[in-house]
Amino acid sequence: SAQCELKTAEFSDISQISESALCYFDHIFLPASQLKRLFSSGRNEDGRTGADRALIKSFAKLGLAAPPVSFDDREFYEAARGLYESGIRSALVNTVSELDIAQKLGFQIFASLRFNVTNTLAAYELHRLGAEHVTASPEMQLPSLGGLKESAGAVVYGKLPLMLTSRCVAYHGLCTHGNCRMGKKISGDAERFYLKDRKGVKFPISAQDGCMNIIYNAYPVWMADKMESVEKAQLSFHHYIFTTESADEVSRVVKAYRDREGAPTSGIRRI
Repeated sequence: SAQCELKTAEFSDISQISESALCYFDHIFLPASQLKRLFSSGRNEDGRTGADRALIKSFAKLGLAAPPVSFDDREFYEAARGLYESGIRSALVNTVSELDIAQKLGFQIFASLRFNVTNTLAAYELHRLGAEHVTASPEMQLPSLGGLKESAGAVVYGKLPLMLTSRCVAYHGLCTHGNCRMGKKISGDAERFYLKDRKGVKFPISAQDGCMNIIYNAYPVWMADKMESVEKAQLSFHHYIFTTESADEVSRVVKAYRDREGAPTSGIRRI
């Protein structure tokens, strides 16, 4: 079977993106606030970190990870337009309104798993609306993905989003707008935020632009040892979601998928 060459990833924070990730992925999506931070450091040579310099060299790979929901289309339009004028050319969108705005601005559009695509008719409709690439619903199992073929891609690694909150569950009313205390503890930090169920299983919480939170599944999708089967589905791309992983953990994931390493003995889910 033909091997899928296109690999995409979304990250919560710039600090998660390792050198191996920059080499491995074709498209790397970041929230608007993270892209703006990179541009700010780019204008200040003395303020750049080594990671910032590497990202700037790989600028063509960078794309906008749109917010999970936009309450103000005008605000999203202005943010997306500013990034497009700065040179960002691809966008991972989550809603029809975001798709419409991104299409009008000229972005190469990736429709996220939030569209819940489960068949070719849904995928083709999103293509008609302007999406070049469409992510299949994570509810689909691997045998069913083969029916989508080139019309869609699939998540092959990462903790899937379970719930979106419109208010910060950790610091609502306690932090200053624009100075997120929770966001500083999301990646590469031992003091992370979780919800814990009655069995002690921890569900990570990620800070989003606009003081929203995403609550993620406790266990990541893991398909490194099953990629030969995934490739037989002939999907258009393979997508990776990095939430609480540090840069070192991201590098280990990249190595595992590149080398087709075996799965952990527990704490994973399959597609």
